[in-house]
Amino acid sequence: ALCSPAPRCVETAQLFLDASYKTANTSSGKPPLILDSRMYDGTMQPEGSRLFRSIGYAPLREYLENPDANDANAAKFVLGEYARTSLDVIWEEVIAKHDSDAAEKSADSKNGETLLFFAHAIYLPSAVLGLASAVGCIGEELDIVLDTNTQEAQGYLMHIHDQTVSLLQRPGE
Repeated sequence: ALCSPAPRCVETAQLFLDASYKTANTSSGKPPLILDSRMYDGTMQPEGSRLFRSIGYAPLREYLENPDANDANAAKFVLGEYARTSLDVIWEEVIAKHDSDAAEKSADSKNGETLLFFAHAIYLPSAVLGLASAVGCIGEELDIVLDTNTQEAQGYLMHIHDQTVSLLQRPGE
């Protein structure tokens, strides 16, 4: 599980991991929580803070297609940088380590692995959009990420092999 070291993200991740571990009733144990400061530092950019104060919690599309061209360009830069940084973190902390461990483990033991990624408000869908684009998701799959106003305790489920994305939310929402 990758997580921003921001206290709210860590708290959310711990609650989720504790609950899912108890529900899963698995002997493999809870996944480790990897805190990476780049996932927090990327949110602390003055231009990103200015945009968030102006637009607030809103779908990514409202940021990226803002009628104010300066704000739209700033959002594309700030959120694009966050998405690129997120992909770097995923590569370094998960994929590269997975590849180096693969020589020691059989291929069958890695089937079905899940990456949990905990991040901030508008930045979480930015990271999802970056990953979805990188693995070839198109059209409706990207629209889910672009058009959802991601709320607290919501997230996205991406099936990389199927190139699908769906919204995860609490029951009843």
